[in-house]
Amino acid sequence: MQRILLFVVAILIMWVNGFCAETSDKCLEKPEFKAKFKPSLIKGEGDHYGGALDMELSAGYYFWCGKEKEYKKKLFSEVELNGILVTDNDLNQRPIRTEARIAGSINLSRPKIVDRGDREGVIVVIQKGIYLGRINAGLNIGHETDQEFSNQNYTVGAELTYVFTKHENWKALIPSFSAAYEQVGSYKSDILDDIGIGDDNYQRFRIESSWKVLLGDYLPKLFEPLTLHLDTRYYKDFGRSDTVKAMDLDESKYFAVSLDYTFKEPYFYDMLSGVYLKVSDGRIPPIEENSTQVYAGIILWGK
Repeated sequence: MQRILLFVVAILIMWVNGFCAETSDKCLEKPEFKAKFKPSLIKGEGDHYGGALDMELSAGYYFWCGKEKEYKKKLFSEVELNGILVTDNDLNQRPIRTEARIAGSINLSRPKIVDRGDREGVIVVIQKGIYLGRINAGLNIGHETDQEFSNQNYTVGAELTYVFTKHENWKALIPSFSAAYEQVGSYKSDILDDIGIGDDNYQRFRIESSWKVLLGDYLPKLFEPLTLHLDTRYYKDFGRSDTVKAMDLDESKYFAVSLDYTFKEPYFYDMLSGVYLKVSDGRIPPIEENSTQVYAGIILWGK
């Protein structure tokens, strides 16, 4: 773990001192805030029903940017809070997670360059534009808990992220994903206390991937804002006790598929931006039980 952290720190230092050009004043702007809330009705297994609030909050600040136009590099910090609150705790698959990170990014793109030709009205392409996504590499610290705060962990680790934002046609097959290796420290765990383990410190590998498909491109105009979202996550712990492994708490999977219909113009004072239907299965640690849920709700302040 220490070697991984030192490696990422070295990359960040090289980003600043070696690979990057002079600071660009355009990058030094006020922090960027984002918020999305998705209240919904939720149905669990059997006759379990309830209400849920899915939330995503973030604040980011790019405090260093290179001036180059091709393969632009940046250094940024970010704080995120995401998770879900459910009226019935037994229906909750996702923890509330707060995370802070510092990372460097490089855009794998270059602009298209054109010039006037020899004749009027003729445009000559000097350099073709390229977009291959963006790569982030950084360090993060976090806290994760179930909504009753009966199972809580602190985490610190290194994370590599690939972001792809072009979703037209075949490009929808290209996922965005992140992979992280973390040191996890158990702050409070009712289930570990019950089996007599107490504090638990271990390592965890996690990988998350997502796809977005613009379904509206293949449907009548009325359904143009319709999008399909796929979300998969996998967590594997190392250094756990045999008792924890026997309870299948050292590995978890999560899968979700969502249909979102985003309005062209938001309603109700720019608050209501869309509706959605979602089905999910599995669990995200430190949640203990696997389950299948169906959500139907609205999207507030986000797309």
